[in-house]
Amino acid sequence: MRQAAKVFSLLSVSFTFIISSQAQKQELIGTTIGNGGSIISLEVDTQDWTTWATFDHPQDPQGTLLAYDGWFWSTSAVGGDRNSGTIYRFHPDSGVVEEVHSFDLFWDGNAPIGGLTMVNGLMWGTASNRVGNTGTVFVFDPASFQLKVVRYLNEADGETPRGELLWYNDLLWGITSSGGSSDEGVIYTIDPSDSSFALVHEFDGVLGGRPIAGLSVVDDMIWGATTDGGATDDGVVFTLDPLDHTLSVIHEFESETTGATPYGTITSSNSRLWGTTFVGGDFSDGTLYSLLPDGSDFTVHHHFNEFADGDNPRGRLIDYDGKLWGLTWKGGSEEAGTLYSIDTTGENLQIQLEFNESTGSSPSNAAMLLVGDTLHGVLSDGGSASAGVTFRYIPNSSQFAITANFDNPQGSQPYGGLVQANDLLWGTMFSGGQSGKGLLYSLDLESKAYTIVHQFDGTDGANPWTELFLQEGILYGHTSKGGDFDAGVLFTLNPADGEFSVIHHLIDTLAAEPHGAFAWAEDELWATASAGGSSGDGAVFSFNPATSTFTQRYAFDGTTGKLSHSRLTHSQGLLWGTTQEGGDNGDGVIFTINPSKSDFQVVHHFDDQQGRDPFSGLVEANGKLWGLTRNGGTEDFFGALYSIDTDGTHYTKIHDFDLDETNGAYPYSELTVLGDSIWGTTRNAGMDGRGNFFSVDNTGNNLKFYAVTQDEGTEPYHATLLPIFTKDDQLISFGVDDKVYGDAPFVLDASELSGNPILYSSSNPSILSISQDTLATILGTGEVTLTATQAATEVYREGMDETTLIIERASLTATAQDTTTTYGSAIPTFSIVYEGFVYEETESTLNSAPTASTTATAASDAGSYPITLKGGEADNYLITLAEGTFTIDKADQTINFSLPSPVDVLEETIALSATATSGLPVAYRSSNVAVVSISDTTATLLDRGQITITASQAGNTNFNAAEDVTRILVVTDVTGLGEPIPTMQVYPNPARDYIQLTEPADELRWYTLEGQLLTTQAAPGLRIEISQLPSGTYLLLMRQGEQWKYAQVQVKD
Repeated sequence: MRQAAKVFSLLSVSFTFIISSQAQKQELIGTTIGNGGSIISLEVDTQDWTTWATFDHPQDPQGTLLAYDGWFWSTSAVGGDRNSGTIYRFHPDSGVVEEVHSFDLFWDGNAPIGGLTMVNGLMWGTASNRVGNTGTVFVFDPASFQLKVVRYLNEADGETPRGELLWYNDLLWGITSSGGSSDEGVIYTIDPSDSSFALVHEFDGVLGGRPIAGLSVVDDMIWGATTDGGATDDGVVFTLDPLDHTLSVIHEFESETTGATPYGTITSSNSRLWGTTFVGGDFSDGTLYSLLPDGSDFTVHHHFNEFADGDNPRGRLIDYDGKLWGLTWKGGSEEAGTLYSIDTTGENLQIQLEFNESTGSSPSNAAMLLVGDTLHGVLSDGGSASAGVTFRYIPNSSQFAITANFDNPQGSQPYGGLVQANDLLWGTMFSGGQSGKGLLYSLDLESKAYTIVHQFDGTDGANPWTELFLQEGILYGHTSKGGDFDAGVLFTLNPADGEFSVIHHLIDTLAAEPHGAFAWAEDELWATASAGGSSGDGAVFSFNPATSTFTQRYAFDGTTGKLSHSRLTHSQGLLWGTTQEGGDNGDGVIFTINPSKSDFQVVHHFDDQQGRDPFSGLVEANGKLWGLTRNGGTEDFFGALYSIDTDGTHYTKIHDFDLDETNGAYPYSELTVLGDSIWGTTRNAGMDGRGNFFSVDNTGNNLKFYAVTQDEGTEPYHATLLPIFTKDDQLISFGVDDKVYGDAPFVLDASELSGNPILYSSSNPSILSISQDTLATILGTGEVTLTATQAATEVYREGMDETTLIIERASLTATAQDTTTTYGSAIPTFSIVYEGFVYEETESTLNSAPTASTTATAASDAGSYPITLKGGEADNYLITLAEGTFTIDKADQTINFSLPSPVDVLEETIALSATATSGLPVAYRSSNVAVVSISDTTATLLDRGQITITASQAGNTNFNAAEDVTRILVVTDVTGLGEPIPTMQVYPNPARDYIQLTEPADELRWYTLEGQLLTTQAAPGLRIEISQLPSGTYLLLMRQGEQWKYAQVQVKD
């Protein structure tokens, strides 16, 4: 939400030259006072304008108040960006005023004085005119603050809409005060459902003309009044049938008896219709009347008398508590309007309140709003900033309060020019601020930043009129009001620290209301006062800062001048000045005063033909003194430019100002000398009558005018132009593409025009460092602001540009390394491999490394399982996690298998007991099932012979197949014992010629593996010769007593 402080058009301008010695640029910077004021500059060569600061706010509230959403909403006739008026709202408790829409004369209209009408959540209203049209009808959304023009009125539609719109029969009814076929105004309707426009009635002057008051509904008829028309052209009361649009005149006013020019909307109360006329009646100050709804019994109940009870009643009467309540625009003891009541019988009119400047003044044509037991209204003038107020009044208790002031806390009306000190411009505001009594401010010449440095409250002065004066590092100034005697004060302002001090309170008997800027002479400050002194005509005074001594140097007496606004100018050892009035012709004088002796002399008396009413002082150029008069001259008395010799002779009128587009009228400003030219302003004329700037060479020739336009404002006023120096901009253009961590160092290269060196800086050197002036090295990731600056020089301001550089994180891939183990082993620790490290960095640069895990456990089956990664953080890397594969291979297994051999066939069966290291069951097969057959783990001996029994294990999910193990089984009938035969050891084995027994034997028997007996030896000893045996494998049985043992012997060639 924007608070009520935006851009007003301009009323008064004071200017300061800005000159670049190298670029030869001539620029005027100054203040304007219109509509709050602004600070603007003009480049002379190009005539380009720049707005530095604005101080606008809604002014002149005139629309009827509308209560909605806890706020009161209405319209102001002026203020806003284009000074074309506003829609505003204010809070009745806090007094906060908010401008919610600013009208534009060139788009949506000007001076919306009728207020707002609520229909289905939207606010409807009218604006009086628009460039290219004669008014607008608009709709405003209070939720979004959006405004839409639904009808641009033209001459045929009616011109200059007035009064608030009436909502009746699903239509909005409105009036215009002119336009239509007879240019006497019209009645029209707008259908809110489709915004369609319909012309209902065109006034012709006979049946009334030029209505201003709004419409009302009584007994299904629309009632209204016109300010003109009727038999005596004093206006009429009329009714309009809303169905067939028939208009009937109910009463014709006659100024001297019943009043004239009815402004107020008709009100129904106590079975009668009531209204007021703006003028006429016994005292020509208006009347209050009533009549019956059928038009009969017209009665004047009161003739207003200006000072007794008010002048010019306007607005709708409000019916409350058996009385009708109303307002007068003027009159009362303060000539500021009144609030009155009258019984609904038409008797006993009483003044309830007389308005004044402090309460607000000049009630508008808007009706008061009754909320509960409280009347709310608007006053279009007065208040803390003389820009209007809203008020509330409780009839039963006679309590009055201002609910909102249309002031400007930023200050308004900067009459004085600017002065430069400590690289800032310093100025004064005549009004505005917290107390509405003006303030002091500074303006940064480079950034245009506006700062309030002191706000006047009346005790320390009020309403400073002119610019400050710089002397020995201190700013001196004065106010035109306030202080101990309300005659103004003298003050100092230290530009180094902003310290403000009152150094003297003026008193009316010596000097009061100073308007002219200080001058310095004889170690004292000199100035003129526009009032005070022995004759009350003003004075010249001085003040010694060293001793704080105030001295009245001369008191004007009328014949020697009166009402001086001018600054004093040094020339020929004298101080020169002017007065606006007095002298031989009453038109003002030029005077001198000797600062060392206080000798005073009038050197010229102004007159109508040569110019009169000089508002400003003199400047010296080319051996002459030059000045302006705001009136007089031969061209209809619009002012003159003149010169006078420095000895006070040879007054010469140089130029007569004129009220036309190319010239100018009413020059108020102080003149300024710049080189061979003299510069000033005119308040009026020029383009659109807004005033001009002008220059003339110091010979009085080559006069040029520069027109002020709508965007800059109107009416340049009392001002001083001061030459100061401004620097040109250094234009730096700077941009860098975004980077990625790991990119190589790069060179910064901003473009610029001045040729001055560029200094680069990084907002975060830990992310991006700069070395060797321009080499940028990436150290981290994130967002960093790079700044390119050029130092200020005598010619250039400091230059600077910024760019935002984003350094993205580098991509880093972390992959779980594939890992393999065998079934039954513990889960190993997984390894992670990285791809993407830059700057030779390793895993140690990570804030935290990813961790690897798998779903497999030590008991998991053989197979493939994912290795997943999680976590991992790094300031400079964007980590992507990739899975690996954990493979559990099948485990190997072996078979442990032994057989008793040989065995006796008579044993019939033997148990097979081979085992696998996996613990899995072992399977068996016989090489000759005729000798041995196998079932499960049982071998059945069927016959003599030698066979091979193979033990096998095929493996499963977790084990590989075991290598088959074969064992030889010899089935014999050697012992018949049916018991297993133990083995014995012989060596060597294999053997060639002999074998050696390890123990003695009683008998040896040699068999083939098939069980055939080859030979028998008795008590052979330990060495047994075998050379007679062919090579092969034999079964050797040895008997020791009753015990048999065997060995399997291999004989080699």
